[in-house]
Amino acid sequence: MANQQNEQHVNPETEAAKALSVAIQQEIAAGRVREIKTDKELDEWLLEPDENKD
Repeated sequence: MANQQNEQHVNPETEAAKALSVAIQQEIAAGRVREIKTDKELDEWLLEPDENKD
């Protein structure tokens, strides 16, 4: 019987999305950006003067 290799297909878009997600979480954890989870938080951020935005 032929020797079959078990190759795992890796989707580059999925891998890129995972890497981006990790990078974003690291930026949030480091305090360089903040996560906006609600419409109210977004509204407050949009009303901030630009010099106060992170």
